[in-house]
Amino acid sequence: PFQDPSSHLIVGMHEKSISGLHFLQSEPILLTSSADNSIKMWIFDVADGSCRLLRQRSGHSEAPTRIRHYEDGETILSASLDRAFRNFSVIRDERNKELSQGHLQKKAKRFDTDMSEMKL
Repeated sequence: PFQDPSSHLIVGMHEKSISGLHFLQSEPILLTSSADNSIKMWIFDVADGSCRLLRQRSGHSEAPTRIRHYEDGETILSASLDRAFRNFSVIRDERNKELSQGHLQKKAKRFDTDMSEMKL
């Protein structure tokens, strides 16, 4: 990203518009989510006060609408317009998990019923 020091504006953080911002408490870290379906973790540790990309996660098929960071420092939770809830590890990709209701759509179609009848 490019940061204009005169305006404190950071440009180029995502390919599309940013839909969410979340600063981590007592940390120089900013989480951003975007219409490009990604979640990025930025750290403000550069001498001139600008930020750099620390980590990036993707996987939603639509833009994330909510992002939260667990206090353990290793987990990001995200919800998206794709109706999926994701658990992202900032340490290891193999710990990433998705919880969604996609399986309910398949079952509802198979049993010729409305999906709302199958939800908990």
